[in-house]
Amino acid sequence: MRLLCIYLPCKNSAYTVYAPCKTKNARFALAHNGVLINDTDLRKNLNLPKTRIETDSFIAVQLIENKKILNSDSIKYMAERVEGSFSFSIMDDKNNIYLVKGDSPLSILHFPKLKLYVYASTDEILYKGLIGSPVFPILKKGEYKEIPINEGNILKIRNDGKLVYDTFDYIGYCGKDWW
Repeated sequence: MRLLCIYLPCKNSAYTVYAPCKTKNARFALAHNGVLINDTDLRKNLNLPKTRIETDSFIAVQLIENKKILNSDSIKYMAERVEGSFSFSIMDDKNNIYLVKGDSPLSILHFPKLKLYVYASTDEILYKGLIGSPVFPILKKGEYKEIPINEGNILKIRNDGKLVYDTFDYIGYCGKDWW
Protein backbone atom coordinates (compact mmCIF):
# COMPACT_ATOMS: atom_id res chain seq x y z
CA MET A 1 0.00 0.00 0.00
CA ARG A 2 1.27 3.46 -0.85
CA LEU A 3 0.35 6.73 0.75
CA LEU A 4 0.86 10.11 -0.82
CA CYS A 5 0.69 13.12 1.46
CA ILE A 6 -0.14 16.33 -0.36
CA TYR A 7 0.77 19.57 1.36
CA LEU A 8 0.73 22.86 -0.44
CA PRO A 9 1.63 25.70 1.91
CA CYS A 10 -0.47 28.80 1.71
CA LYS A 11 -0.66 32.17 3.40
CA ASN A 12 -1.65 32.06 7.07
CA SER A 13 -1.05 28.32 7.21
CA ALA A 14 -1.04 26.81 10.67
CA TYR A 15 0.39 23.50 9.44
CA THR A 16 3.35 22.15 11.41
CA VAL A 17 5.34 18.93 10.93
CA TYR A 18 7.51 17.15 13.52
CA ALA A 19 9.63 14.19 12.48
CA PRO A 20 10.95 11.95 13.82
CA CYS A 21 9.57 11.65 17.34
CA LYS A 22 10.02 8.67 19.60
CA THR A 23 8.22 6.70 22.28
CA LYS A 24 9.69 3.72 24.09
CA ASN A 25 8.45 1.33 21.41
CA ALA A 26 7.95 3.40 18.25
CA ARG A 27 9.26 6.29 16.19
CA PHE A 28 6.70 8.53 14.58
CA ALA A 29 6.19 11.70 12.57
CA LEU A 30 3.37 14.11 13.37
CA ALA A 31 1.78 16.89 11.30
CA HIS A 32 -0.78 19.35 12.66
CA ASN A 33 -3.18 21.66 10.90
CA GLY A 34 -4.85 24.20 13.16
CA VAL A 35 -4.27 26.18 16.32
CA LEU A 36 -4.10 24.75 19.84
CA ILE A 37 -5.00 27.10 22.68
CA ASN A 38 -4.10 25.17 25.82
CA ASP A 39 -0.54 23.99 25.13
CA THR A 40 1.01 26.16 27.85
CA ASP A 41 -1.54 25.04 30.44
CA LEU A 42 -1.03 21.36 29.56
CA ARG A 43 2.76 21.62 29.85
CA LYS A 44 2.40 23.24 33.26
CA ASN A 45 -0.40 21.03 34.65
CA LEU A 46 1.14 17.75 33.45
CA ASN A 47 4.72 18.73 34.36
CA LEU A 48 5.91 18.07 30.84
CA PRO A 49 9.56 18.85 30.14
CA LYS A 50 10.51 22.30 28.91
CA THR A 51 11.57 22.43 25.31
CA ARG A 52 13.14 24.92 22.95
CA ILE A 53 10.31 24.24 20.50
CA GLU A 54 7.84 27.07 20.96
CA THR A 55 4.91 26.05 18.76
CA ASP A 56 1.52 25.01 20.06
CA SER A 57 1.67 21.82 17.96
CA PHE A 58 4.54 20.24 19.88
CA ILE A 59 2.26 19.55 22.85
CA ALA A 60 0.69 16.75 20.75
CA VAL A 61 4.09 15.08 20.45
CA GLN A 62 4.73 15.50 24.17
CA LEU A 63 1.36 14.01 25.14
CA ILE A 64 1.91 10.93 22.98
CA GLU A 65 5.50 10.55 24.21
CA ASN A 66 4.19 10.85 27.79
CA LYS A 67 2.17 7.63 27.26
CA LYS A 68 5.38 5.86 26.10
CA ILE A 69 3.56 4.09 23.29
CA LEU A 70 2.01 5.03 19.97
CA ASN A 71 -1.39 3.45 19.45
CA SER A 72 -5.04 4.50 19.24
CA ASP A 73 -5.23 4.87 23.02
CA SER A 74 -2.27 7.27 23.25
CA ILE A 75 -3.59 9.24 20.29
CA LYS A 76 -7.03 9.38 21.90
CA TYR A 77 -5.37 10.58 25.13
CA MET A 78 -3.68 13.40 23.20
CA ALA A 79 -6.75 14.37 21.15
CA GLU A 80 -9.00 14.56 24.22
CA ARG A 81 -6.62 16.91 26.03
CA VAL A 82 -5.73 19.47 23.39
CA GLU A 83 -8.16 22.31 22.86
CA GLY A 84 -8.50 24.32 19.72
CA SER A 85 -8.86 23.74 16.04
CA PHE A 86 -6.97 20.73 14.74
CA SER A 87 -6.44 17.76 12.55
CA PHE A 88 -3.35 15.59 12.95
CA SER A 89 -1.66 13.02 10.79
CA ILE A 90 0.74 10.65 12.48
CA MET A 91 2.89 8.07 10.72
CA ASP A 92 4.52 5.31 12.73
CA ASP A 93 7.67 3.36 11.95
CA LYS A 94 5.59 0.53 10.44
CA ASN A 95 4.10 2.90 7.81
CA ASN A 96 0.67 3.04 9.42
CA ILE A 97 -1.01 6.45 9.25
CA TYR A 98 -3.36 7.78 11.90
CA LEU A 99 -5.58 10.69 10.85
CA VAL A 100 -7.16 12.56 13.76
CA LYS A 101 -10.03 14.96 13.01
CA GLY A 102 -11.07 17.82 15.22
CA ASP A 103 -12.74 20.72 13.43
CA SER A 104 -9.92 21.51 10.98
CA PRO A 105 -10.70 20.28 7.47
CA LEU A 106 -9.35 16.97 6.21
CA SER A 107 -9.99 15.40 2.80
CA ILE A 108 -8.98 11.82 1.93
CA LEU A 109 -9.17 9.94 -1.37
CA HIS A 110 -8.47 6.28 -2.11
CA PHE A 111 -7.40 5.04 -5.53
CA PRO A 112 -8.05 1.27 -5.25
CA LYS A 113 -6.42 0.33 -8.58
CA LEU A 114 -3.21 2.02 -7.46
CA LYS A 115 -3.52 0.91 -3.83
CA LEU A 116 -2.98 4.55 -2.99
CA TYR A 117 -4.41 6.98 -0.42
CA VAL A 118 -3.93 10.75 -0.68
CA TYR A 119 -4.99 13.43 1.76
CA ALA A 120 -4.81 17.16 2.34
CA SER A 121 -6.57 19.74 4.42
CA THR A 122 -9.28 20.54 1.85
CA ASP A 123 -10.77 19.08 -1.32
CA GLU A 124 -9.55 22.08 -3.29
CA ILE A 125 -5.96 21.69 -2.12
CA LEU A 126 -6.07 17.94 -2.66
CA TYR A 127 -7.44 18.15 -6.21
CA LYS A 128 -5.11 21.00 -7.20
CA GLY A 129 -2.18 19.07 -5.75
CA LEU A 130 -2.94 16.12 -8.01
CA ILE A 131 -3.02 18.13 -11.25
CA GLY A 132 -0.12 17.02 -13.41
CA SER A 133 0.62 14.00 -11.23
CA PRO A 134 0.41 10.40 -12.50
CA VAL A 135 -2.76 10.08 -10.41
CA PHE A 136 -4.60 12.90 -12.21
CA PRO A 137 -5.87 10.85 -15.22
CA ILE A 138 -7.40 8.34 -12.80
CA LEU A 139 -8.95 11.16 -10.79
CA LYS A 140 -10.48 12.59 -14.00
CA LYS A 141 -12.03 9.19 -14.77
CA GLY A 142 -13.62 9.16 -11.32
CA GLU A 143 -11.83 5.95 -10.33
CA TYR A 144 -11.43 6.85 -6.68
CA LYS A 145 -13.38 6.77 -3.42
CA GLU A 146 -13.79 9.58 -0.94
CA ILE A 147 -12.97 8.32 2.54
CA PRO A 148 -15.26 9.75 5.22
CA ILE A 149 -13.83 11.22 8.41
CA ASN A 150 -15.77 13.24 10.95
CA GLU A 151 -15.00 15.35 14.00
CA GLY A 152 -13.96 13.02 16.78
CA ASN A 153 -12.65 10.31 14.45
CA ILE A 154 -9.28 8.60 14.48
CA LEU A 155 -8.74 6.80 11.20
CA LYS A 156 -5.88 4.34 11.02
CA ILE A 157 -4.78 3.51 7.49
CA ARG A 158 -2.83 0.33 8.04
CA ASN A 159 0.22 -0.41 5.94
CA ASP A 160 -1.83 -3.09 4.12
CA GLY A 161 -4.45 -0.49 3.16
CA LYS A 162 -7.15 -1.60 5.60
CA LEU A 163 -9.04 1.17 7.40
CA VAL A 164 -9.70 1.06 11.15
CA TYR A 165 -11.89 3.73 12.73
CA ASP A 166 -11.84 4.77 16.38
CA THR A 167 -13.33 7.78 18.12
CA PHE A 168 -12.44 10.31 20.79
CA ASP A 169 -14.50 12.83 22.70
CA TYR A 170 -14.04 16.01 20.73
CA ILE A 171 -15.15 19.25 22.31
CA GLY A 172 -14.93 22.18 19.93
CA TYR A 173 -13.70 25.48 21.21
CA CYS A 174 -16.47 27.70 19.88
CA GLY A 175 -17.37 30.24 22.47
CA LYS A 176 -14.07 29.98 24.36
CA ASP A 177 -11.92 33.07 24.69
CA TRP A 178 -8.87 31.89 22.77
CA TRP A 179 -7.77 35.12 21.18
